[in-house]
Amino acid sequence: MRRTLALNSSVVGASIGQNGDIIIESEGMHLMCDIVVNCAGLHAHAIANMISMADTKQDSVCGGTRIALRQYYVKGNYTD
Repeated sequence: MRRTLALNSSVVGASIGQNGDIIIESEGMHLMCDIVVNCAGLHAHAIANMISMADTKQDSVCGGTRIALRQYYVKGNYTD
């Protein structure tokens, strides 16, 4: 199993490969992944939408309707 860590890299696109791998396009790189850890912070929904909109298998789910993920801002209080 190979692992790649791409720090401070902008994701410009995503697609699903022939064998189901997720292909992340980032600054001239094409990273083939089984698992993607999305650490995009406030932009995480944009990355998730790139991947979900590229997933052609999703057409059979929800009657073929693709649903874009929305981001909701909430105020949290993290004190004991």
